[in-house]
Amino acid sequence: MKQYSIGIDLGGTNLRAAIISKDGKIISRITEPTPSKEGGKAVFKRLIETIHKAKYIAREKNISIIGIGIGTPGTIDIDKGIVLGASSNIPGWVGTELKAPLEKEFNLPVSVDNDANVVALAEGRFGNAKGKKTFICITLGTGVGGGIVLDGKLWHGHSFSASEIGHMIIQINGQQCSCGTQGCLEAYTSAPEIVRQVHSSLSRFPSSILHNIDIIRAKDVFDAANQSDDLANIIVNNVAYYLATGIVNLLVILDPEMIILGGGIMQAGEWFLEKVKKGIRHQDLNITTRKTEIVLAKLGTDAGLIGAALLCF
Repeated sequence: MKQYSIGIDLGGTNLRAAIISKDGKIISRITEPTPSKEGGKAVFKRLIETIHKAKYIAREKNISIIGIGIGTPGTIDIDKGIVLGASSNIPGWVGTELKAPLEKEFNLPVSVDNDANVVALAEGRFGNAKGKKTFICITLGTGVGGGIVLDGKLWHGHSFSASEIGHMIIQINGQQCSCGTQGCLEAYTSAPEIVRQVHSSLSRFPSSILHNIDIIRAKDVFDAANQSDDLANIIVNNVAYYLATGIVNLLVILDPEMIILGGGIMQAGEWFLEKVKKGIRHQDLNITTRKTEIVLAKLGTDAGLIGAALLCF
């Protein structure tokens, strides 16, 4: 008999839930907007409502749920299911208890981990890292996250704060990051930063096709770059270079078998990945002997859902 769990992918923009089987098959999914600007309490309330919807769907389909798995931004005490640290993308999220109150609400076991860590779990079980012992996942979206697997085990660090790749310093005294530090990778490669760069530069590029878009998203910038828009090309090339800089730092420290790039920004596809690889080749002194593969996430935006569900198994 197949086992099923509810996987939750909590992002700064969307809160997604899915009923998922142990072999990684998505049976049904729900997407709700994350009320991030309303603060942590509003997000927690939306989380409960979404899980109730998923449980209702499971009952309608006569599916038995064995647990709930949650991938959330921030530093997570995976034993207690508490958010120890988080970026300003969800104000008031730090200190939120997830495991205990949700287990009481739904009478099911609840497992919680960092959102990028669960992407690494999914890619290691069903994705491009299947069979790999040492690999790194980087997720690029509203924020920049990371998951590191060493010798087949997810690395959480001494205080659960490992793999915060987005807050690696790549520019001394650089741009302000939402975390309060200057020069973080996230401050140069996240979706909000890409949009900010457009708005700060658009007046200098009167012929840019981005003038024709009322609400500009990161996706629009990549689409414009694909159409040879000058401003979009400058921004996308800079994002690729800074991302390559962060990756080279990881390569020289860990020399993994594979680095996987996922998240909404990487939906741009292979042409953007090639720009990143070009930046890596330019900066990595050991590139001629290094065997690390740099690939896109196989599971795409479903990786977070699948990985969260896997926590239950």
